[in-house]
Amino acid sequence: MAQVFVSYARSDMEIVDRVVDLLEKKEIDCWIDRKDIDGGNIWREEIVHAIRDARVFVIFLSHNSVKSDYVHRELAVAGHEGIRIIPVMLVNIEIPDSMKFQLAREQKIFLYPYVDLGVEKIIQALLTDVNITIRMVNEYLAQKGTSWVRWLRINGTHPHWHLLWHIQRQNDVNNHSLLEIGYIWFKENQKHRDWVSMLKAMLKEQQYRNHAYAIALHWLRKNRGHHQWEIVRGLLLQINPEDAVLQSMR
Repeated sequence: MAQVFVSYARSDMEIVDRVVDLLEKKEIDCWIDRKDIDGGNIWREEIVHAIRDARVFVIFLSHNSVKSDYVHRELAVAGHEGIRIIPVMLVNIEIPDSMKFQLAREQKIFLYPYVDLGVEKIIQALLTDVNITIRMVNEYLAQKGTSWVRWLRINGTHPHWHLLWHIQRQNDVNNHSLLEIGYIWFKENQKHRDWVSMLKAMLKEQQYRNHAYAIALHWLRKNRGHHQWEIVRGLLLQINPEDAVLQSMR
């Protein structure tokens, strides 16, 4: 549902992975770097692109992460790009001066002592702007006597379009017009930052799965090197692990 960049220290991976799994079960897409980074390596361009594409930057704060040079760099990029930041406290620590500028005005979420409750607070924070938009659109639709289907059909460039479509789809799973609108958007917006999230949605729909698979396969051929290339390939391998074309793409 939401494109989230996850910033964390490798030594906190166990708890962070648990949170990410819970978020993804709620259809919230998380970009998390699990590759090993050696101290001598150049910080990857892939990570910068992922931060720029994210709607929200979630930073997990602990004794380990506040000392991590990579976490500091990621936070600096998020601040420079104007990405919304959500600080999640893994433990009760003092925010270091080097992070206070970016985090001073952000509402912190405490993950302890109950992880599930903390995750619910993260989800609420992620969807705050979307819920406000939904209320405004509902008021507009009531005034105009029109429907969400019509609104989505003519407002494909809205910044929250993918999230709004997904929520309406969950609320009305039998609405074939909503599904058709989603597929058209997916087909026509392959450079959009929400395209991979829509690919996940389309691959779940039996009516459009084969079409979405073919489009994604073509996308892989044209976009090798894209920071979400491995994610897209992985999604297709889940559908067809024996695909010889996918196997040859390494």
